[in-house]
Amino acid sequence: MAYPIKTDRISAIDALRGFALLGILLIHTVETFAFFEDSLIEGPVDNALKMLLGNLFHNRSNAIFALLFGCSFWFLLRNPLYPSVKFVWRCVLLAAIGVVAKLFYTYDILFWYGLCGMLLVAVRRCPPRVLLVLSAALLIASPFVAALHISDWLFPETLPDRYVSDYSLRQILDYPLIYSVEESLKAVLNNLSLRTLGLMVLGYWIGCKGYITNWKAVVTTRLVVPACIITVLMFAFVLAIRGDGSTRLYRVCEEWLFTIQALSMAILFMWLCRKEARWQQPLACYGRLGLTNYFFQGWVGVTLSCVWFIPCGLHLAQQLAVMFAFYLLQMAFSILWCRTHRYGPLEYLWRKATSLIPNRS
Repeated sequence: MAYPIKTDRISAIDALRGFALLGILLIHTVETFAFFEDSLIEGPVDNALKMLLGNLFHNRSNAIFALLFGCSFWFLLRNPLYPSVKFVWRCVLLAAIGVVAKLFYTYDILFWYGLCGMLLVAVRRCPPRVLLVLSAALLIASPFVAALHISDWLFPETLPDRYVSDYSLRQILDYPLIYSVEESLKAVLNNLSLRTLGLMVLGYWIGCKGYITNWKAVVTTRLVVPACIITVLMFAFVLAIRGDGSTRLYRVCEEWLFTIQALSMAILFMWLCRKEARWQQPLACYGRLGLTNYFFQGWVGVTLSCVWFIPCGLHLAQQLAVMFAFYLLQMAFSILWCRTHRYGPLEYLWRKATSLIPNRS
């Protein structure tokens, strides 16, 4: 069965985005969408799933997502007629979509991505060498800056907890939006810090070097094999120094490991897409509607956690099965939508609002 997409976009990149969104959904499910109900993780199956998904996707999937945001921004900013103020406006709109998402799910990352994206305008005309150095500096500094807990200086520690197991959906919706934004900023400053911006700059550098448009010539076995070897060696090193997980050396190296693993996973996935297999197209449809699908992941996940998962005591394996079924449902919708539409629903609204500022003539 064919899955035609009415666009000239690179299918493999959309498929990678769809894969990253699967990882994000599964990790959010493991965390019960911020309710953190460890009592629902029982038995060897649940614990094995938690360990497997954590080692495979935790902090890796959102790293790939950030990298792809940088790549998509390059597609826009490479056009000299695309004004910087229009791009900033586009990022403001993305941040606004993220604020709306926080009506349900505090830890939605679109608001943070919008803020980080605005800063890319400052490096729009930087040469590739400067972009690479800047990206490396941001990624290297990220765990050290995160260790400073800047959010503790900026936000009070007395914010009421939005996610407790006896909260109803109505109580989730009644939570003040300003508190949700503050909680989100506190979380990203403590955990992601400069990492997101560094990965976006790296994605922009990848575009500037021509590696996106010429990706099949770049992502070859000569690149995949070293990337996998480096990942394995670094993972072994981190295991050797892990101890109880409380040492600063471990926390610093663990953050870099996440980034390197994310890059290796992206390279390996793109390499698997070289032959354009049939499994790639459904993922590409899902990734094509990435903004729409991600937006509703949080809304549906929080709702199910409130009204079903936690009240009924569903264990992790059961929750994962339900959310994976929801992912497949979103995929089916994406496939049908892409047959007749060039952009997803939220993507279309985002694009129309962005076009209020015209390109240069």
